[in-house]
Amino acid sequence: MANLNISRVISVFAVITALWALFLRTPVANPAKHQQFNRLDAIRLDNYKTYVKDAWSDDGKKINMGRIIYDDQDNSYRLRQLVPKPKLILRYSFADCEMCIDTLMTHLGKAEFKGLRENTLILNDSFSKRDFAIKIKHTKSPVKIFNIGSEPLGFLNENKNQPILFTLNPEGVATRFYFPMKELGNDLDVYLSTIQDVLNK
Repeated sequence: MANLNISRVISVFAVITALWALFLRTPVANPAKHQQFNRLDAIRLDNYKTYVKDAWSDDGKKINMGRIIYDDQDNSYRLRQLVPKPKLILRYSFADCEMCIDTLMTHLGKAEFKGLRENTLILNDSFSKRDFAIKIKHTKSPVKIFNIGSEPLGFLNENKNQPILFTLNPEGVATRFYFPMKELGNDLDVYLSTIQDVLNK
């Protein structure tokens, strides 16, 4: 019996040793990027807990990609036409925190985010097309802004005086929500940098 127990212990030890050796030999692809994604998770969690109630409920929600939106020249598009591949979406209202929007526009306009701007879509609501056209002239945006009208996209945290960032795929699934704050410029840069890496793969 003693010999049997010793054999079992030796077998278990051998398996653990083999698995540990395999783990040590397995390369980690781009450790810096893994750290960045971990940082993204951390700032999103802190962002949700501190500022936004029930934000997790919007993650993974599907929106209507067939809805019509307009540019400042009153040209109409189906949302799916503007999202042929995953995009970063900024959803905001002119009633949202103005300083938060200005901060976001400033960060998005940085030279290092040029690649991200090419994959960013800004969606704004407005009561009328005329109102939208007038307000757009006074907005310093590095990315073209589209009008979704007065009907929201269907997120819990829309129209709560807070702009929303998220990624949207061609199937209409919204993920990676983040709520930019003027006090958290460094965290915003981490978010934008990480999303730029994701979208430019």
